[in-house]
Amino acid sequence: MLLDAALVRLVGSLPLARPRNPPLPAAPRPASSDGCILGLAVLLDAALVRLVLLPVLLRLAGRAGWWSPAWLHKVLPDIKFSHD
Repeated sequence: MLLDAALVRLVGSLPLARPRNPPLPAAPRPASSDGCILGLAVLLDAALVRLVLLPVLLRLAGRAGWWSPAWLHKVLPDIKFSHD
């Protein structure tokens, strides 16, 4: 038991250990480049995933794409639309 705890502590502390001769750090990117990368990621998520992939996957899945478990169906309110 004590050996197991020591092993867990040793393995857990390995990522925190400092190397004796650390490699030279890479040049930091300017903050504006991080903002541009984040903006591009949000734009790709909105355009590609939500406008293209999700509707296609729901169309391919058919009614299975709207399936919900019985317990969730009991909890959620039953909403009817006028065109149904």
